[in-house]
Amino acid sequence: MDFDKKREKYWNEDYMHYWSNRVSEANQVNSESSTIIKGDANTTTDKTYINAIKFMTFEYVRLFMIKTKLLKWIRMARKKSLI
Repeated sequence: MDFDKKREKYWNEDYMHYWSNRVSEANQVNSESSTIIKGDANTTTDKTYINAIKFMTFEYVRLFMIKTKLLKWIRMARKKSLI
């Protein structure tokens, strides 16, 4: 197997399997250290990632609404020759 194929297999299969196990462990175990990698701290849980995505989505929507309202105000102001 050539280098590129090994690398592709590592990232697409091996690492994905490893990281899935680490997150699964963090979701189930209440300890701060990993049993998969001795001496390593547990990774963050799914909840942390989900909350981050929700926050980013909320912030995106909020900023989009601000931008939309601002653009409407600018259009209105131009029509009335306020700016």
